[in-house]
Amino acid sequence: MNKELIRTVIIDDEEHCRFTITEIIKKFCPNLKIVSQGNSVESGIKIIDSLKPDLVFLDIHLDDGDGFEILQNISFKNFEVVFTTAHDNFALKAIEFSALHYLLKPISAKDLINATERFQNTRNKNIQEEKINLLQESLTKTPEKIILPTYEGFQIIKLETVIYCEASDKYAIFHLIDKTSVVISKSLNDVEKTLQDLSFVRIHHSYIVNLKYITSYEKGKGGSVSLTNGKKLEISFRRKQLFIDKLKKYVTHF
Repeated sequence: MNKELIRTVIIDDEEHCRFTITEIIKKFCPNLKIVSQGNSVESGIKIIDSLKPDLVFLDIHLDDGDGFEILQNISFKNFEVVFTTAHDNFALKAIEFSALHYLLKPISAKDLINATERFQNTRNKNIQEEKINLLQESLTKTPEKIILPTYEGFQIIKLETVIYCEASDKYAIFHLIDKTSVVISKSLNDVEKTLQDLSFVRIHHSYIVNLKYITSYEKGKGGSVSLTNGKKLEISFRRKQLFIDKLKKYVTHF
């Protein structure tokens, strides 16, 4: 068998979805080889542990459970997951924290091709099991870590070490408490969607701050905040009230 072929498994309880993914792969992804398909949690576990694939297209909702149960019960975890789902905000949030991929149904050829290209460009077997472990953590409790996609691959950081995030064209920069920074291949809008339910708030089109590291707030049309690292950041007028409301909720916990 060609060693360059990516051994692929499809787990979905809807036959038409399996058919759609199969046809797109056959037409547009010649380097993917479908080695098996399953339609349940039970079959998914058996297939993954026995065949040890490189890539798995995994439906979140299955007739006998969900895709996360498969990940919790398999022994082999050295593969990449692309989740498929009609709609599940909570699950998608956890997926974003773990830097895994997902496709929204109905699945389009363009989206599937993009997902497989991202997988190939960022493929790193040394971190695939860590992604799955972080996903499981994010599903059961408030996440403590996040996997950041960088130019070189991925970097795992603790969320409590992030002071603020800054926009940089189509990228975002995470500024950390040890005075280092991490440039990631996602926009600040993407970062906002992932962090908005935690102790982070968007104060400006260029900044997201961790409320934990604010030392003072200065009034003004929008105002500004000072951070523990000595940085002073402007707050845009239209984001001022959201910032104040979230800061009040955060402070009342201490």
